[in-house]
Amino acid sequence: MTDRQMRSSSGRPGTEVLSWAQWAARVARSRPPTPFAAPRWLRMGLAATPGLRFVPLAVPVAGPAEEGGEVLLPVCVPAASDSAQIGCFGYGTPCPGGSWPGAPLSLPWLAERVRAAVGAARLVTLLPPPGVAPGLDLLAGHWAARPGRPTYLLGLDADRARVWRTAKGSVRTAVRRARGHGLRALPPGPDDGPALLRLYRHTMERNGAPSPYGEADFTTLCGVPGAVPPRSPDVVAALVGDDDGPQAAAVFAVAGPAAYHILQVTSDAGRRTNAGHLALWCALGTLAERGVRTVDLGSAAAPGQERFKTSWSAVPAATRLVRWPHGPEGDP
Repeated sequence: MTDRQMRSSSGRPGTEVLSWAQWAARVARSRPPTPFAAPRWLRMGLAATPGLRFVPLAVPVAGPAEEGGEVLLPVCVPAASDSAQIGCFGYGTPCPGGSWPGAPLSLPWLAERVRAAVGAARLVTLLPPPGVAPGLDLLAGHWAARPGRPTYLLGLDADRARVWRTAKGSVRTAVRRARGHGLRALPPGPDDGPALLRLYRHTMERNGAPSPYGEADFTTLCGVPGAVPPRSPDVVAALVGDDDGPQAAAVFAVAGPAAYHILQVTSDAGRRTNAGHLALWCALGTLAERGVRTVDLGSAAAPGQERFKTSWSAVPAATRLVRWPHGPEGDP
């Protein structure tokens, strides 16, 4: 027993506040229903939200049939707020851990454990549309939620053929045009991280947006075999370019049958050659080979983003915004 652990009313060890190292080890042994409980994504979320404090919790699951089980919660606490949130990048992801096989979680029960650990009166999180992450639906699909900002979903088969057939003619033309300029998928290499960082900073600057991610973030995403760290199995990064270097990249996080679009970045030259379309097409090929069948392309903050996603035949679907406590009618 440590001073970072509380006891339940039964006398058993209670909710434990983990260190980063403990969180990484426990999540690696658990069954995360989305990729967003991994430290790399949490660190990116924290970098983008100054003042957000990460409080990783391990909550024992009671019951003799579940002895030794736990749920891991990536709790984040905003500064000067009485609320806490599950997750800070992508979707909130409770993870079954220990010997617990995973079962529906009671939100009031969970919220009470979070309140006791961090003193938050409210708990919020964002879930994907139903069916995107079946494991997360099992854990939290019954939680009362209201529709959140739409995300754009793309169905994927084993060889991408359906995507190609249903994409608009302008998309197919753009892919062919990029290849006509001599662009191709670049094999993984030791310079991928710095190249992706340059593309990212250039894209954000062109759009007048801040660029909170740094070299360490992209080194983590774009490691290669033999390098330290190696490329993670929950990352697909497709860089396309020519002999002069990368012109565009598409980055996805992957877990089970679903992939989640993280970044789409393009140089000025890549905008002229339609490199971004080819990068996405190459990434979809890799995802299909890995058994991904649902691609979540994310929300659209601008009309241009919406056109890009729908041109690939992606369709909007509402995310689920959860707040506890909710009103008497079940409204969050």
